[in-house]
Amino acid sequence: MEDLNEKKSSSKYWQLGAESVLLGLARITSSGKPTLEQLLNRVARYFLSVFGADTVAIFLCSEGFKSVTLEAMASRRKDVPLVSEKITLRMGPQSLFARCLEAHGSVLRVDCSKTGSDIIDFSGLSELAAVPMRSDDGVVGLIVLGVRTTKTNWLDKSRERLLIAAADQAAVVIAKARLFHELELSEAKYRTMTENVLDVVFSLDRVGRFTFLNSRIYETLGYLPEELLGKYFSEIVTQESWQATMQVLEECRRSARSTAGYEWEARAKDGRSVILDVRAALSYAGGQFIGQYGIARDITEVRATKRRVSEMKDYLALVTEVQEEERRRIARELHDDTAQALIALSRKVELCKSAMGNQAILTRRLGELEDLLSQTIRNLREFIRALRPSVLDDLGLGAALDLLTKQAARNFGFKVKLDVDEGVGRLPSTVEVTLFRIAQEALNNAGRHSSAANVVVSLNVKDGMAVLTIQDDGCGFDVPASNVELRRMGKLGIAGMMERAEIAGGKLELHSVKGGGTRVSASVPLSQNA
Repeated sequence: MEDLNEKKSSSKYWQLGAESVLLGLARITSSGKPTLEQLLNRVARYFLSVFGADTVAIFLCSEGFKSVTLEAMASRRKDVPLVSEKITLRMGPQSLFARCLEAHGSVLRVDCSKTGSDIIDFSGLSELAAVPMRSDDGVVGLIVLGVRTTKTNWLDKSRERLLIAAADQAAVVIAKARLFHELELSEAKYRTMTENVLDVVFSLDRVGRFTFLNSRIYETLGYLPEELLGKYFSEIVTQESWQATMQVLEECRRSARSTAGYEWEARAKDGRSVILDVRAALSYAGGQFIGQYGIARDITEVRATKRRVSEMKDYLALVTEVQEEERRRIARELHDDTAQALIALSRKVELCKSAMGNQAILTRRLGELEDLLSQTIRNLREFIRALRPSVLDDLGLGAALDLLTKQAARNFGFKVKLDVDEGVGRLPSTVEVTLFRIAQEALNNAGRHSSAANVVVSLNVKDGMAVLTIQDDGCGFDVPASNVELRRMGKLGIAGMMERAEIAGGKLELHSVKGGGTRVSASVPLSQNA
């Protein structure tokens, strides 16, 4: 009964014309999106049904036709294996495959009973028919059909021509499938490579629309690749970056350069500003620019680090200048006061020596010497207190500010009002030193530069911050925009106050109007971990 059904099925296909067979082959190979392996199995099964064979095997040739590999097989019975699938066979000059390729435009017929076999198992088959599969690009492989018992005219001339035509059409389909398969492998390899890099990989068409983005764009800007595909790169960069990029690309196009480098200041999805260093390869077709592909590296932190390094260099230069200025001040104080007093003491001692015989003159000069020595000691103590008042260490910032404001009032002649909140006790040493030095510099500035008549100094603690404010009614001035500008203008004292506050984890605000006085407000966190 099985053989009868097979004969009926085969006779049905024998009656089909060449056009119907080729149309059917096209239909089964174009339905869906089969893999190369699935496609080859479909072709093998179709040839098995159409040409009434018991076994069909499809071999694909290697490059250079040095070997063939069995890629697909269909059989009506399991005891006709022919050869194991996926095995690769060398193509010797007298092999079935070589002889098949030499039979140009015809089918190679082999009587299995008269042909010895070693690797290929012909047992159970009486006849083979082999035909090469040819496409425009050459031979793709070959199809081998086998029958258990030779059937009368199972392949006459017309059917041989149909087999050759069908094999050639299968070759075209297989060649395309192989091309798509290699393309998919290449694309998968490319995607794997681009997805594993740490930078953004992109491509743009000739008008600047994204045609590809790897997933790194999400970590960098917060966008999924599909959110930006088809959009212009100008939609995520600043106007300045877009103009600079277009200028670079225009210069490249004029000089036919194939590479370009530029920077994008991009806007992340959450509003952040991200700096991207872009290296791109430009594509041309017929001399016309058609697009670019490249890599964009996030250098935001690198740029910020460079900026911080630059600022640190400026700060170190500022510290050096402040130190030198302080050394000059100390040297000037020692020269103008202490050194001169010591010289005067030395001369007084010499005068005492010369008056040793006159008791009255000696007594008077010793009294003068005692007065000068007392004054020198007071001046020296005053100078030492200015450098580092012991009251700051012993009694705290409140007492140190009281002493400082009284001294400033005596030295500069203005009135000072000190307001220390009752809740302010001993503060961390770093906080006390920082605020004391800021108050010291602010009072000196008010006395030397502002011509102030009244100064108010206040200290309080609020929300974990120690806040010091110095307000004067002096002449005021125009406040520079940055520390660097302050240093260029020679206002090292103000720059030093700002740096002290920042080092302590706080900030200093400076407000001044010409003719409207100056207010300095320093806020420093009390926590040592701030």
